[in-house]
Amino acid sequence: MTTSDVKELLARSVIYRLLSLGFLYPTKDLVDTLRDEAHKADKEVNVYGQWATRLTKVFEEGVDSKSISSLESDYSRLFEASVHTPCPPYESNYGSVNTFGMTRQLADVAGFYRAFGLKLSSTKKEMPDHISAEMEFMHILTLKEAHATMEGWTDKISVTRDAQKKFLLDHLGRWVSAICMSMQKSAAAEFYRELAKITNSHIKNEVNLLNIKPKKVRKRVEEENPVEDVGCPEETD
Repeated sequence: MTTSDVKELLARSVIYRLLSLGFLYPTKDLVDTLRDEAHKADKEVNVYGQWATRLTKVFEEGVDSKSISSLESDYSRLFEASVHTPCPPYESNYGSVNTFGMTRQLADVAGFYRAFGLKLSSTKKEMPDHISAEMEFMHILTLKEAHATMEGWTDKISVTRDAQKKFLLDHLGRWVSAICMSMQKSAAAEFYRELAKITNSHIKNEVNLLNIKPKKVRKRVEEENPVEDVGCPEETD
C-alpha cells in the first residue's frame, strides 16, 4: 500500500463522518461542529474530485446560526414525523414489511457494530439502523483500514475491507438511493437536497470502488410495529 492509498482511505473516512453528522438533528452545537469539521476536511477530500469538494462547501456555507430554525423544522418534517414520514432515516423502514424481518435486520446491524468493538450509545437514543449510525460505522471501518495500512497489518486490512463490502452489500448500499430520492423530492431546505445528492454520489462511488452490487430497495414500506430506540454505535473501552 502507498501513501496515496492511505490518503484515499482517510478521505473516505472523513466523508462518511461528515455525512453521519449531516443526518443528525441540527442543533447549534452540531451546526458549529459541521462547519468546523468541513473546513478542516476540505483538502483531505479533494482527492475525490468536485462532488466531494462540494460536500465541504455545502457544510461550510449551507448551515449557519441564522438557518438553524429552518433546518430544525425541515429535519423534523422529513425524518421525525410520526405518521407518513417522507424520509424515514431507518433501514428497517425500507424493503420487507415483515416485523420478524425488520427485527432480524436490526440484530444484524448491531452484530456488525459488536464485531468491531462498538456498543450502542446510552446517550444518543437512536436505533442502530439510523442512517447516521450506519455512516458512522463506515467512518470507523475506513479509519481502521487506514491505520492498518499505515502499520502494514495485512490481516486487519483484509478484515476491515471485507466488512465494508458486506455492510454496504447487505445494508447501507441497499437503501441509501431510496431515502436520497425522497429527500430530493420532499426537502424544503437546500441543505438537505444537497446532502441527498452528495450522499447518493458517495455511496455510488463506494459501491464501484469495492466492486459490489447491492440489491437496492426502492419502495419504502409503512412501519407496522415501531421498534424501541436503543442507541448509536460507540467504541467500547
